[in-house]
Amino acid sequence: MLTAVTSYITKCFCKNYREFLETNFVFKLFERGRRGARICLVPRGLADLVDSVMRSVEKLSAGLIVGWLRGSGEFVPSPHLFNLARNAGFDYGCAVVAKPHGVKAFLYGNNLLVASVERFLHPVEKGMYVAIVDSEDMMAIGVGRLVVSAREFEELLAKGDMTAAVVINMFDLGVVLRNDKLI
Repeated sequence: MLTAVTSYITKCFCKNYREFLETNFVFKLFERGRRGARICLVPRGLADLVDSVMRSVEKLSAGLIVGWLRGSGEFVPSPHLFNLARNAGFDYGCAVVAKPHGVKAFLYGNNLLVASVERFLHPVEKGMYVAIVDSEDMMAIGVGRLVVSAREFEELLAKGDMTAAVVINMFDLGVVLRNDKLI
């Protein structure tokens, strides 16, 4: 069930990061019916407590959300998976580094355009989910689907097509503010 998650982590992060996660955390799957499931990391010391509470509570989620498993079995990573790696000192790929104006646009729910891309952190492939990383602090601000290959990006850049979408926004950290009715 978590094969898609571990495959993504193996592809996009260094081997030591996967070992770090498996040593310090337990992956927990919180079902959401036909929509898929939320994947969270729970510290090993709290895993048994979370399990016991889950038996007595109908709907519960706990831990750090590291992604979502869609009904199709496809894994969509969370920015938290990338930020945990960065904060723990691990390298990662599967990301697009955004220029400051692209960061702002992405956090407002827009797609990342050619003009806003600083560089790719490989491996990246057309169609995959990638993190959008702020060039100023290298923190992930969201995730999206890469809709062009690295070669296609270079062609768009050479043609001067600066408004073509490179990454379709799937989730960004600005969604919390946009959806908060109290602000």
